[in-house]
Amino acid sequence: MKHTLTSKAAELMRKNGRHRRWRRAFSGMAAVVVFITTYMLILPAITMENQAICGMAEHTHTDACYEMQLVCTQEETPEGADVHVHGPECYEQQQVLTCTKQEGEGHTHTDACYGYVCGQEESAGHTHTDACYTEVTHRELTCTEPESAGHTHGDGCYDADGNLVCTEAESTGHTHGDSCYTETVTRELTCGQEESSGHTHTDACIGLICGQEEYEGHTHTDACYTTEDVLVCTQPTGHTHGDGCYEKVLVCDVPEHTHTEECYPAAEPEEPQEPELICTLPEHSHEDACYDADGNLICGMEEHTHTEECYAPVEIPEEETPTTAFPEEIPEGYVEYTFDNEAGLTVTAYAPEGAFGQDVQLFAEVLSEDSEEYAQAKENLDKAENAPEYTGMAAMDIRFVDAAAEDPAAAEEIEPDAEMGQVFVKIDAQALIPEDVDESTLAVQHHAKVSDGGIFGTGIFEHTDVVVETVADNTEETGDITAVPDETALPETLPALADEPEMAEAATLEEPAAETETETEETQPAAMNVEAEFAVNSFSTFTITWKGNYYSGSVTVHYVDERGTEITGSQTSRVEKNNGNWVDLKQYSKEIENYTFSGYYYGSTFENKQKMADASASVIQVRYTTDYYGSYYYRTQNYGYGTYMQFDEYYNRNIYLVYKGTYNIPTIKTVDSASAGITINLFDYYRNGGVGEFALGDGKGWTGGGMGVRQDVVKPSLEDGFPVVNVNGGKSLSGLFGADLKIGDKFEADRYNGDNNVTITDVRTNLNNLFYIDKDGYYYYNSAENFASLQDDGNFKVYAVPVGSSGVEAAYPKFIPFMDLQQKAPLVQDGNTYYYLEGLNVCTGTNSNDDFIKAVDLHFGMNIDFEFLMPKDGKIEGANGEKQNMVFEFAGDDDVWVFIDGALVLDMGGIHDNYNGSINFATGDVYVEKVYSTDGAKENQHYDLGDLMAEAKDWEWVRANMHELPGGNWVFNDYTTHEFDFFYLERGWYGSNCKIKFNLPALQKNSLNVSKTLEAVDGASEEINQYLNNLEYKFRVLKDGAKPSTTDPSDLFITPGTNFDIYKNNVDTGRDGTVAPDGTFVIKANETAVFTNISENAGRYYVQEIVEEEYSEQFGGVEVNVKPEGGTSYGEENGVTIDDQKFVGMISGSVDASATGFVNFTNKVDIKELSLLRITKDAANGSSFGDDEEFTIRVTMGGEDVPAGTIYQLYEDGSDIATTGTVSDSGEITLKPGQTVAFRVLTGTEYTVSEVNGSTYHVGYTATQTIGQTTWTSDDDYTLIVTSPESGDAVASGVVGQAIGDITDTTNATVEVTITNQSYDFNTFVNVSKTLTGYSAGTYEFTFNVEQVKGAGDHTAATNKVGTPVGATLTVNSSNEVLGAVYFGFKNNESSGTYYYKVSEQKGTDATISYDESYYIVEVKVEAGTPKTASVTDVTKYSKNGAKDTTFIWPENTTLPFTNSLAGSLSITKQVTYNGNPDYQSNAVFTFDVVLNSSDFTGTPAVTYTEVPDGVTWPGGSQPTSVRFSDGKATVYVPAGATLKIDGLPAAAQATITETTTDGYAVSWSGDTATTNDSKTASITTKPISEDPVVICTNTTGAVLPSTGGMGTTPFLALGTLLTLGAGMLLVQRRRKEGSDAV
Repeated sequence: MKHTLTSKAAELMRKNGRHRRWRRAFSGMAAVVVFITTYMLILPAITMENQAICGMAEHTHTDACYEMQLVCTQEETPEGADVHVHGPECYEQQQVLTCTKQEGEGHTHTDACYGYVCGQEESAGHTHTDACYTEVTHRELTCTEPESAGHTHGDGCYDADGNLVCTEAESTGHTHGDSCYTETVTRELTCGQEESSGHTHTDACIGLICGQEEYEGHTHTDACYTTEDVLVCTQPTGHTHGDGCYEKVLVCDVPEHTHTEECYPAAEPEEPQEPELICTLPEHSHEDACYDADGNLICGMEEHTHTEECYAPVEIPEEETPTTAFPEEIPEGYVEYTFDNEAGLTVTAYAPEGAFGQDVQLFAEVLSEDSEEYAQAKENLDKAENAPEYTGMAAMDIRFVDAAAEDPAAAEEIEPDAEMGQVFVKIDAQALIPEDVDESTLAVQHHAKVSDGGIFGTGIFEHTDVVVETVADNTEETGDITAVPDETALPETLPALADEPEMAEAATLEEPAAETETETEETQPAAMNVEAEFAVNSFSTFTITWKGNYYSGSVTVHYVDERGTEITGSQTSRVEKNNGNWVDLKQYSKEIENYTFSGYYYGSTFENKQKMADASASVIQVRYTTDYYGSYYYRTQNYGYGTYMQFDEYYNRNIYLVYKGTYNIPTIKTVDSASAGITINLFDYYRNGGVGEFALGDGKGWTGGGMGVRQDVVKPSLEDGFPVVNVNGGKSLSGLFGADLKIGDKFEADRYNGDNNVTITDVRTNLNNLFYIDKDGYYYYNSAENFASLQDDGNFKVYAVPVGSSGVEAAYPKFIPFMDLQQKAPLVQDGNTYYYLEGLNVCTGTNSNDDFIKAVDLHFGMNIDFEFLMPKDGKIEGANGEKQNMVFEFAGDDDVWVFIDGALVLDMGGIHDNYNGSINFATGDVYVEKVYSTDGAKENQHYDLGDLMAEAKDWEWVRANMHELPGGNWVFNDYTTHEFDFFYLERGWYGSNCKIKFNLPALQKNSLNVSKTLEAVDGASEEINQYLNNLEYKFRVLKDGAKPSTTDPSDLFITPGTNFDIYKNNVDTGRDGTVAPDGTFVIKANETAVFTNISENAGRYYVQEIVEEEYSEQFGGVEVNVKPEGGTSYGEENGVTIDDQKFVGMISGSVDASATGFVNFTNKVDIKELSLLRITKDAANGSSFGDDEEFTIRVTMGGEDVPAGTIYQLYEDGSDIATTGTVSDSGEITLKPGQTVAFRVLTGTEYTVSEVNGSTYHVGYTATQTIGQTTWTSDDDYTLIVTSPESGDAVASGVVGQAIGDITDTTNATVEVTITNQSYDFNTFVNVSKTLTGYSAGTYEFTFNVEQVKGAGDHTAATNKVGTPVGATLTVNSSNEVLGAVYFGFKNNESSGTYYYKVSEQKGTDATISYDESYYIVEVKVEAGTPKTASVTDVTKYSKNGAKDTTFIWPENTTLPFTNSLAGSLSITKQVTYNGNPDYQSNAVFTFDVVLNSSDFTGTPAVTYTEVPDGVTWPGGSQPTSVRFSDGKATVYVPAGATLKIDGLPAAAQATITETTTDGYAVSWSGDTATTNDSKTASITTKPISEDPVVICTNTTGAVLPSTGGMGTTPFLALGTLLTLGAGMLLVQRRRKEGSDAV
C-alpha cells in the first residue's frame, strides 16, 4: 500500500513536472507569437515614421555598375599579319617657315605717283570781241488786217425773199506785202565760246595719284625658318588595342543616392487649441508715456487685462452676435471709402478688404422731401413694427456702386459680403435738422431689404420686405448720433424767416395791425449738423428721425409755366414753430430767361390751385401752426396783416410760382432763291362750306389710306401757263394759281356742289427764303423737320423745329405756311414735344381732328417756276466735288403736278396721303410711289421722261430736243434750257406734308449766264480736276457784228465796271466779279458769271473766250453751247491782241438780249499735252529736323500765286500711292521731309518755288525734267535759276516743258524740284548697327540717342552744348544686322576743340524685347580752317554700369554694334500631392530661385498668378505684381496649386529654377525642361525663354506604407508560422499521451 502510494505520488510528481515543462513551452511559444504579432502591428508605423519620402532608393555605384567600352577608332591588325614599324628612314628633315612678314619689294613714292588732281584743264581763257558777234535782221508782221480772198455777196447771201442774210461784209480781200512787215537788226553772239579767265596749274593742283601706300620690303633669310623631322613614309603600321583604347562607362540605371534628413517628412507638432478672444478692448497698462509732465493721463486708452470672460469657451464656441455699434478702432484688413459733396454731406465707410469682389466707390445723397424715394422711406418707417415716434425726418441713400461708373447716382448698387464682416459707417451732414430738435430723440434707421428667396430659393415668386432697423440712437447697443450747431452759411433751400409779430387786438382788414420793429427784420434760423456712426451688413435707404420741442412743417415752392409744367427744380421751405415765423415767399420769385413772373398759387396739385396773390403783391408770407393736424396760413398786403387765409387742406403743401413764357423758337438760315431765278407764289383759300375737302368737279375725295395718288386729274399740257382739269368742263386752274388774283375772287371748284367752291383769301407772290442748301448741295425743305411760316415781308421764317416731334403723325398738318408758331415753351407730353400755333392754345397732334382742324388754315395752293439748264449728261457737281444726278423730288399731300416745258411729267394729283415722287434728269426715270386704282394701289410706278414729253407734245419734238440712252429712256440734250412749273394744292382737311428737294441749275430771267467747264479728251476727268480747275479763264461779251479781234471799247456789249455774280454748282458763291477796263472778265472752271437786268431791247451779242497763245494747242478744241438759240458749235478761233499780249479767241453764236441767255464754253483738254510739276521736300543726312516738322513752300505759276482751292496729289516718302490735298492759303503748300506734291499744269508754264523763312536754314534747290525715257538735271541741261537776294528767301524758277537740244515737243513733261534743307554748316558721323536675336517675324523699330557729355571720363550731360547731334532710328524686319548712322553737326560760329558724345539705345516699352543697355563715348574733333571740319577720332564702349568694355577697339571696329533679344515668358506651376492623392489641398507658399543663364538681365518684369488658393499668406503681406531681377537672378514665390507667369525675360536665355526648401518632400519636375530629372533634384533648367517654357514642380509628401525596412517581414512571418504549427503538434501529441496513460 505504501508502495502504491509512493508510486502514485511519484507518478503525480512526474506528471506535474511534465505539466510544468509544457506550460513553460507554451508560455515561451506564446511569448514568441505575441512578440511577432505585436511587431507586425507596429512595424508599418515604424516604417511610416522612418520611410523616406524622396521617392528614391538608397544606392552606391560598385564595379558591377560599370563596364569597359572600346573608344578607339582604329582597327586591330589580325594576328600573324605583317606590320610596319616606322624607322629613321621614314623621316626627313625639312625647313618650316615661321616668319610672319610678307616678302615683297616694298614701295616708295616717286614723281610718277603724283599728278594733277584739280580736275581742270590749263587754258588761256577767252574774252568776247567784235568778231564774236554777227548782225541779224528780223522781219516781223505788224499789219493788223488778216489775209483774205475778199467777199462779194452771191445768191447764197440772200434768202428766198431777197433779204440779205449773210453776216459778212463785202471786201476786196488783202494779201500781205512788204509794207505789212517791220525789219529790225540785232547783234547776236555767234562765236560759240564762253568767256572765262583761263586756268594755270599750281602746286595746289598736284596730288598723289598712285593709289599705294609706302611700305618697307622684306626677303626671307635662314632666320625665318626652323628645321623639323617630318614623316614622309606612307606605309601603314599595325595596331593592337591597349588600355588607352577603352574607357570605363557607367551602365547602371539606378542613380546614386543616400537618404538625408530632407528625404523624411518633418514631424508636425500638434498645435494646442487656443480659446477665441471675443473681447474688443486691447490689453493695456498705463506707463510713464501715458501721462504728461503734470501727471495727467493723456494716452486715451483704458487699462485692461484679458480675463476668462474675454474668451469664448474652447469646447463650445459661441457665435458672436453682431451689433450696430461703431468700434473704437477699425480692425486690420479694412479698406476706407469716402464720399462728400458740395451740399455738406460727408460719408465714410470701412469695409473688409475684398468684401465686394470688385472695385467700388461710395455714393450718398440726401433725398428730397418731394421725391418718391423719400415718400417710400416715410411709408416704410410708419409701417414698421418698431417705428419710432418722430416729428421730423430726413432720408439718405447710401450705397456702393462700380468704381468705373461715370454717373454713380444711376449705377446699380453692389452689396458687401456679409460673411466677411460688418461695414462701419460715419455720417457728417451739414445743416440737416432744425435747431430745436430734442437731441435725445435722434435716431438712425436702416431700411434693409429682406428676400424670402422665392420657391425653394429659385427666385420664382420672390417676395422682398423692408425691415426697419435702428442702427444708431442714445442706447449703448447701437451706434451713436449727435447734433451740433452749423456755423457755415445756410443752404439755399432754407429761407430767411422773419420773427413772429405780436398781433394788435384791433387788427382788421381795413386797419392792419401795427408791425413790430422785429417784423421786418429777417433772421436766419439756426440749423444743426448731424454726426452719426454705426455698423451695418448691407446698404439702401437710411432715415434720421427726431422729435422737436414743437411742431413743424414744410411747403414746396414750384416754378411752373401757365400749363403747370415745371421750369426749374422745386424748392422746399421749412416753416416751424407754433404761431411761428412767417416765411416771405417774395424771396423765391426770380427772373427766368424767356419767362415773366405772373403770380402765387397754392394747392395739392396745379389743377386744384387757388390764387394767393399777383406778382405785384408787396408782401406775401406763409407760416405753419399747431392745430389738430397742423395747418398752413398765408397773408398778403392785399388782404391785410390782420387776416390769415388758411389753406383748405392739410396736404396742400405746394405753392406754385407761375410764369408766362416769352419763348424764342430758333430758326435756320435759308438761301435767296429769288436771286437765282426761282419764283414762289402762295394762295390762301376758304372753302365756302367750311371745314372739309374741296373737289375739282370730279366728285373725287380722299383716295383712302395707302391707296396712292390719283392721276389724270389734269390734262397732260399747260394751257396759258396753267393746269386744266379733265372734268368740270376742262376748267383752268388759273383761278387758283393766277398771280393776278385778288382777295375775294371766287373759284367754282364744283358746279354741282357750292360748298366745294372756294374764295381767295390771300395772294402772295415772288416769295423767298423757303429753301436751304443741304450738305449735298440740294435746295431742300421738309415740313417734317422745319416749320415754315410766311411773313409779311414776303420771306419765309423757317424754324429749326417742326410743329411737333415724332408724336405728330402725317395725318396731322405740318405744312401750314399761312400760320405761325407761338413764341412760348412747347408742350412736352408722353416724351413728345408740341409747339403752339399762333392764335390757338392747342398743339397739332394733341387734339381731336375735328376740333383742331376747324381752327387751322389748311386750304391753300403753291406755285414754283423757273428756267433751268440741262447740264452735260444731266450731272451736277455736288458739294463734295463728286458728280451727282440732277433730280427733283417731292413727298407730301395733296395734289402735285410738275410740268417741264409745259408737259406734265410728275402726276401726283388727288386728295391723298403722304407719298413720294421724283424726276431723274440724268436717267430719264420718273417715279411715283403709289398710284390709285380701283383694283388697289399700284406701287413703285416708273415712267420714261421721253414718253411723257411725247404725250404732251409729239415724238418729233422729243427727237429734236432729247436723245435716247442705251437703256431706252430719253433725256434732254446737254446745255439746253427748259421751263419748270410746280403746282401744289392742299385741299383736304387733315394732314398737310411737304418735302421738296432739287438741284436743278436755275437761270435768272433777263440775264446772261457765261459758264466754263473742262472736259478731258480721253475722259480722264480726274486728271484735270486739279490745277486747271482753279485757273482763271478770260471772256469778253461783244456786240453782234463786232470783229473778234476788236479792241474798240464801243464794240463791248458788257462794258468795263459792270458787276456780276459768280455761281458754282447752282449756288451763289457770295463772290462778285467786275468787268476789267479792257472789257474782259474771269471765272474758274465749273463757275458761271451771271449778268442780270439785261435790257430786252439791248440787241444781239456774242461771247468770246480768249486763251493765251502758247496754251491754245493744249486745248483740243472748244465746244460752245448757246441757248436759247445757236445750238452747239465748236468755237471759231480768232487772233486777238490785248495790251500787247497775243491770245487765241473762240467765239459763240449770237444771242438776242430779249431772252435769258446761257453760253457755256467747254474746253476739250488733251491730257497728253499737259505736264506735271512735282515739288519734293528733303532733309540732308544728319539734319535735326523731325519727320513731322512742316515747311511752308510758296509756289507761283504763270506769274501768279497758285490759287487757294487748287487740288494737288500728295505722295509720302517712297510711296506711289497719292492722297488728294488742297491749297488752303493762296500760293502756299505745307510739306514734311520726304513728301512730294504734284500739280497737273499746262506745258510751258513758268513757275517759281521758294521756301518761306528758308534763310533760317541752308536751303538747296535741284531740279530734273523728264520727257519719255530721258531725264535732264539742273546740273546738266535743264535750266533752274536760283536767285538769292541779300535778305529774304532764295527763289528757284524754271519752265515746265523746257525745250532742250533737239527736243521741241515737250508736252507731257515731268519737272521735279527738290528742296533740301540742312540744319548744320559741317558735320561728321559714325555708323551704328542693330542685331535682334531670336527674331522670327514682324517689324521692330529701335531708336539711338546722342547726348553731349562733359568728357571722356565724365559721362554726365554737358552744360554748355556744342553742335547738334542727331540720333537714328533703325527698322528690323529680319534676323540680319541693320546698319545706320548718327551724326554730329556744327555751325561755323562754334569753337574748335574736342567734344565727347554718348551714343546709347533708347529703351523702349515693348515688354517682349530685352534692350541693349551698353553705350559708347564718341570723341569728335572740330578743327579750324576754311571750311571748318569735324571728324571722329576715338570711340570707347561701356557697359550699363559704366565699366569699360576692352573687347571693342576703335578704329578696328568702325561700327557701334547694339544687340537686343526678343523677350519671352516663364511659367512655374507648383503642385503638392499627399500619398498620391491629387485632391490634396494646401495653401502653403513655396520659394524658388531663378537664374537666367548667360544673361545679366536687370529689371522688374510683370508677373501674373492663376489658380491661387484661398487663405494664402504671402511673404511681404500681399500678392506680388512684379519681380526684381538683378544680374539675371531673382527669387519668386508660388502657392501650392497656383501658376506664376513672368513676362518680359530675355528670349535667348535659359532659366535654372531651384526650390529653396524641400524638407519633407520629394521633388519632381515636368514640362518644358532642357535637363532630365532622374535624380529628383530640387533644380531644373528650362528650354530657351523664346519658347515661353512652362514647368511644373511637384512635391510629394506622406507616402504609401512600405513592406518594411531591412530584411522585411517575411522571416518573421515564417518563424511565427513554424512556432505556431510546432506548438499545435506538441499539444496533439500530449493529448494522445495522456490518453494512453489513462488507459
